[in-house]
Amino acid sequence: CIEWLEKYLSYGKETLLRTEPPGVTVRGKTEVEDGMETHVCRLDGFYPREIDASWTRDGEVWEEETFHGFLAPNADGTYHYWLSIRINPKERGRYRCHVEHDGLQEPLDLALEEPTDSKPNLGLSIGCVVAALVCVIAGILVFFKKRQDGYKATPTSDKGSISSDQGSNQAV
Repeated sequence: CIEWLEKYLSYGKETLLRTEPPGVTVRGKTEVEDGMETHVCRLDGFYPREIDASWTRDGEVWEEETFHGFLAPNADGTYHYWLSIRINPKERGRYRCHVEHDGLQEPLDLALEEPTDSKPNLGLSIGCVVAALVCVIAGILVFFKKRQDGYKATPTSDKGSISSDQGSNQAV
């Protein structure tokens, strides 16, 4: 009985001892309406399922304005999770995403970075729309210019005309 137990434990040992550290990214964006920042801490590809992730403020766990996502499986058997926080941008330096997991040699504390500005994306979008409009207008102008010149038949050496009765029923 013990031999069988050891045999089956050895089969599952690889799975039981498997650890995959989480890939952790922190991203932020500024809300236009109120100037507050929303930061998201994403944890991807970790195993086993148990993970401790939280926001800290000055080294203490901070739950205010914190939203937790669902811990969900990936197709490869690992897991992913996220949590977000809304903060005053003036206090950004006080916050960290704190992560503890069996796959990590030591806990991670990731600082918040200044959110990427979405205004350059708006400028790029406006530039693309303007360029597309210029191309459409240019195409319309060329179309009307050619149409205004009228249709000019290409001269041929055949002076006669072929009626619709002739040649329409010829066998090939």
